[in-house]
Amino acid sequence: MGRDPIPNIPASLGPCVGLTLLGQGAMGAVFRARHTRLGTDVAVKVVNPRLGAKDPKLFQRFLREVELLRGVDDPHVVRFLDAGQEGAFTFAVMELVLGRTLGELRRGSPGGVMAPDAAAYYLVQVARGLDAVHRRGIVHRDVKPDNVMVDAAGRARLMDFGLARGKQSNQLTMLDEVVGTPEYMAPESIQHHEVDGRADLYSLGVSAYELLTGATPFNQGGLLKVVQDHVSRAPIPVEVKRPQVPPELARIVARLMQKRAEARFATGAEAAAALAPLACARPPHVVAPAPAHAARPPAPTPVTPSPARAPGGARPGWGTPVAASAAPADLPRWEDLLAVRLLARHGVLPLDDLLDRLRAYQDPARALGAPSFVAYLGRTAGLPARVAEQAGQAARKAEVALRERIALSILRRAGRVPGDALERAAREAAGRPLVDVLVERQHLRREDAPALAARVEQALGLAARRAAEAARAAAGAAGPEAVRRDALRRLVAML
Repeated sequence: MGRDPIPNIPASLGPCVGLTLLGQGAMGAVFRARHTRLGTDVAVKVVNPRLGAKDPKLFQRFLREVELLRGVDDPHVVRFLDAGQEGAFTFAVMELVLGRTLGELRRGSPGGVMAPDAAAYYLVQVARGLDAVHRRGIVHRDVKPDNVMVDAAGRARLMDFGLARGKQSNQLTMLDEVVGTPEYMAPESIQHHEVDGRADLYSLGVSAYELLTGATPFNQGGLLKVVQDHVSRAPIPVEVKRPQVPPELARIVARLMQKRAEARFATGAEAAAALAPLACARPPHVVAPAPAHAARPPAPTPVTPSPARAPGGARPGWGTPVAASAAPADLPRWEDLLAVRLLARHGVLPLDDLLDRLRAYQDPARALGAPSFVAYLGRTAGLPARVAEQAGQAARKAEVALRERIALSILRRAGRVPGDALERAAREAAGRPLVDVLVERQHLRREDAPALAARVEQALGLAARRAAEAARAAAGAAGPEAVRRDALRRLVAML
């Protein structure tokens, strides 16, 4: 379900040579490279040239954004060094930061929560970094633990300015419909009101809530429910979810997360001053200097190798193997099928119409170059951009939930993990991968994850094959297109 790779990336861009891919995002990709003039390794963020076809001014705005960010010189902000264009490629050169994200440190802490003084230690530094950014007239717009790197010196470094916005520009770098990560967004961002640095402070409060309790305050019920809760619902207080948190720290988090911007701290510096007395005196974690991360931590590459077979064809430790179940060759992406289910269920378009459009989208000659199925619906069925964005995000989240349910069922049947431990892990996951929680609780080995992922993929393939077989059995004299549509209708009903 990944983003399209950037084609034909050269081995060097400007003074940067030996580009090695670290990770991809919605806008492009980040590479590690050697800067020949500086004599050091750097991170190079390359904009996907395809985006220029939709927004010809995108590259100019990107370069202006980098100029804004080059003026930020703060120990708690990843530094932008340079930017340029070479052929079809527009790129920015950034400081390469080695360490772990704040999200990774939180997930690796006992119980998935940080000690209050450790959380305050990092939050002080992020607040100071935000203050430096805000004083340059920049709003980050995507503050969250996974966008904060902790380096080997124990410094928290604010990174990933993919959604940053300056005072004199429209939203920079990203496409207009993307505004942040819903679980961390301030109410004024959700409501499309004008935002300033106080929106970042709200996101800092959500991040603090997550570090202290193990989960964001609003993460249940799908995308629309999450954003509605941010606008209108009060979160369960930190001290209720975790009584060990000092009352003053809980009050600071509550103030950061006030619905009205004017009720929050006015500046990052003011928030940092309030947090500082509650922070530990020394770095709370020893962070290994490798592997390297850049402006965005590299996303793990899904690996689903064929697990070794025990005698008789059974995969060791996973119970009865799933029968060989190759899915139909023209099966749409699960994310797109889930989008069809969501849109049909809410009456946006009739199910048969959606299935016909999904078939057309799969035909490269007719898909009009749309980057996603919901974007294709926007072009061919008049689906508003905001609705398409929400549907796409909800479908991606639903696919993750679907795979988690299947994994839970496989583990339950295999008896590899005690039933009560499985149920507890499922409750505690709160948006995190179930496997990560089970590994942290030592119920599962990390090396078991690829085999489990392969079993999940097999189960999905088996469901697709059964839907196709049922459609063929009921087809009578129907033609192949009618059979295919019936198979997809049955599959959507199964999800």
